[in-house]
Amino acid sequence: MSIAFYPRKGLICYGSEQAAVKAGLNYDNPGGSLVHSSFDEGHNAVRLDLDDLGGEIALLDWGYACDAEPAISPPNRNLQVEKLMNGSVNVVLLQQSMNAQTNQLSKRLTLLENNEFIEPLLDDVDDPVLADIRDIPRVCNAIQQDWRTVGLNRMTAWNLANCIRERMKGRVDGSIQSHGAQIDILVTGCEVSLWVAEQFVSDLQKSFPYLFIRAVSSNKLLGLFGQELVMPCTGFPYSQKTMDIKNSPIVMIISHSGGTFGPLACSNLLQSFSSSIFAVTSEWDTQVGKQLRSMYSDDLLSSRIFSTGVGVRPAEPCSVSVVATHQLLTNIFEHICVSIISEPTFRHVSGAVITELDLQILERCNQENIRALEEIVCVDKHGGELHERRCKTEVELRSAGDLWADHILEVPKAYIMSFIYVMATVTSG
Repeated sequence: MSIAFYPRKGLICYGSEQAAVKAGLNYDNPGGSLVHSSFDEGHNAVRLDLDDLGGEIALLDWGYACDAEPAISPPNRNLQVEKLMNGSVNVVLLQQSMNAQTNQLSKRLTLLENNEFIEPLLDDVDDPVLADIRDIPRVCNAIQQDWRTVGLNRMTAWNLANCIRERMKGRVDGSIQSHGAQIDILVTGCEVSLWVAEQFVSDLQKSFPYLFIRAVSSNKLLGLFGQELVMPCTGFPYSQKTMDIKNSPIVMIISHSGGTFGPLACSNLLQSFSSSIFAVTSEWDTQVGKQLRSMYSDDLLSSRIFSTGVGVRPAEPCSVSVVATHQLLTNIFEHICVSIISEPTFRHVSGAVITELDLQILERCNQENIRALEEIVCVDKHGGELHERRCKTEVELRSAGDLWADHILEVPKAYIMSFIYVMATVTSG
């Protein structure tokens, strides 16, 4: 549960989805700003995330004028009362006051306005599915351009490379044993994110056959390691004996929303098994990102979050979110490969099959892929319409789709025609 406070608009939003409370960023107050000074940073919108693991209760009271006796039951009158919304709202947190390390509310608030890491919600459109598809070239190009600059993704990639090197050093000196139950890199997710992760793991395992790389559903990990009574994975070769995760494997959590129950619970569970946990999400500000940031709160350079920058996409079919995850995982794949094959001993112990020439070809295809995507959706990487001469691929795809649709609708059309024929012959005598 998250609560957002908008002092300038006199608005408080709350919801179980962290991104939902950002709705206030997209709308202006009908009566204008309630704060005379628009430059005071103390009036910026902030968000409070309640403890989703241990449980927490928040009391918001803006109907009592006296601070001496807030609207709290007598047994809890000793709880600390905080003020937000320019002092007009009293906030009392039950769980927060029981933990001395987090008893300052100001340290738990996330700045929503004037924060470069917070992406506002997208504007409403008539056809969100079409808008997502036409946004694919721009998103993929933005990910590639961001990868070439100094940013959070590059910082996270640097930390990932350090973890890879430490892991490979352990394999070289023998401190990390090599056996069938060993796991060097564990990738987890749910549903579509898991399917994309499985392809990533397949490519990585083929490139380094001596490493032990696994893609496992988050729900299976919770069933095996997250309960006192182990839930057997019927039909899958996963058990506590076939998966040795006690030797601090490198973990990658793939979750577009960053709030799916399985991956989010794994971000808490796996902290007791590994200190090298990374997440691939749609933006920096997600629930799983918050969990990982709490692990490294004292080290600002220990970024563990890869972001596609796609943000929340309300369209039901998965399109741009899947493509963006594929694009980012391609860059991560290349970075892992470079980190391993650049050292001869790492290359040998991992049984590296991929070469520098292979990576050069892959990177060339990676960059040329943007132009191919532009011709498929008939929109360039800047969001502009392409000339008709470059839309040949889109026209061919739409024609093939029309033909496929005719085949799909052939049976329903036959039923309708048969129904009309029977009704016409019966009623006409």
